[in-house]
Amino acid sequence: MKIATLSLVFTLLGCLSTLRADDNPMNAADSAMRQHNWPKAIGIFKTIVATDTGNLRAWYNLGYSYKNQEEFDSALQCFVHVQKSKPDFAGTYLSLAEIYSHKKQFADAVKAYDDFLKRDTTKPVAHFNRLACLISMDHRKDAYQEAKLCKSLPLGEGLEQKVDEILASLGDRNPTSAAKTFMDDHQIVSLSMPSGWTMKQVDDNKTMQMFISAEKIVRDNDLYTLGCTVTFIRRISKSIPSLKGKKDNELATYWLAVSDTGGMGMLGYENYYWHRIIAEENVVLNGIQFRKVIRELQLLDDSPAEKSDNEESNSNATGSLESNEDASMNKNQASTKELLMQAAFYRSVHQASGATDKGSMAELYEKLAKQQTNQNAEMDSDINKTSISASIQKKNNKTKITLFSSAKLCIQLVAALKDNVCTVVYEAPADEFDAYLPVFNASMQSLKVNMSSK
Repeated sequence: MKIATLSLVFTLLGCLSTLRADDNPMNAADSAMRQHNWPKAIGIFKTIVATDTGNLRAWYNLGYSYKNQEEFDSALQCFVHVQKSKPDFAGTYLSLAEIYSHKKQFADAVKAYDDFLKRDTTKPVAHFNRLACLISMDHRKDAYQEAKLCKSLPLGEGLEQKVDEILASLGDRNPTSAAKTFMDDHQIVSLSMPSGWTMKQVDDNKTMQMFISAEKIVRDNDLYTLGCTVTFIRRISKSIPSLKGKKDNELATYWLAVSDTGGMGMLGYENYYWHRIIAEENVVLNGIQFRKVIRELQLLDDSPAEKSDNEESNSNATGSLESNEDASMNKNQASTKELLMQAAFYRSVHQASGATDKGSMAELYEKLAKQQTNQNAEMDSDINKTSISASIQKKNNKTKITLFSSAKLCIQLVAALKDNVCTVVYEAPADEFDAYLPVFNASMQSLKVNMSSK
């Protein structure tokens, strides 16, 4: 489910007197700014800073004028200069956040807002703008927390209404919320989920589906990020004649294979570049035997790479970048991806799969460090974060490669009996999976299915 893009509310200081008391050389430039004659203001401020490099007020207002001319790169250079010269001045960080937002560098904007709020807590609108950046990054867990904070701030009626709309779009993302039982109209399937979540049911007398999620599902093409999908297929051999006469375990195996290749368009896996099964077992829930599978789904970041002027780079199918100067890096990089993913998911699913411990994480991290040395690259990675984002920088040029982002984890249950198939898929963004694992486990224990329903 997409959340509408928000317009940020900016509160820049146009003329800064707090940085420098002597404003006599600034009169003409200030007059041009008041008249919104930005080209004239830029010309005067450039002349001032060329002869008076320490005039931070002129540097700041030059950046402000560039910003109003939508020359954001030039504005950024001015604000960075002021920030480095006077790092304790809060207003510069607010200006940097605005520029980064215009350039759609939302992670940098969030950091700038954080730096501003450490120094100045008198502008609640900065929290709203930070929220808007998190929404643009689709960081829903952090956006939910920021939106709850915004609810306690005096933002004004217009912004408070927008915060309410955001919270409604994000849904209840509090894993400690009380649970309630959800059941379809024909009483085929019942299970417990957070009481603040909503359910949509679709039933064509062949297949019944229940969508229980934090985000409200309204239209057929709406997608949720946190929730559960129940699919009950009646007499599957009538829809797929080749399955007629197959045993129950064969039907379950078939459906798992279908899920692994995209769930016939129903599970949404086709929206991800890369996924795999990371744990599988048989479980019995309320007398019914299910195949339980834990999957990870991963998007590879296809953002542009930084590169040197004389370096050409080619984008491959996975969104990573390969330098023509060192084509062999791609081979090393592939195994690096695998190690990163293993390290990340060891932390993410050890409670669910029982497959690892901290020792295994440390061992993988050592392999990663060794490989990093072998490929003569510098890598910043944090296996304590479930959603891995790793940057690789080659020492001899400026190439920067971001490998992974936006991981998602799913727990799928599949049961088959007398030509009927039931599948239940719990899914959450990777940064929320650990918190919701107890919720999903409790839901599985509550799951009841009438597998003989017709």
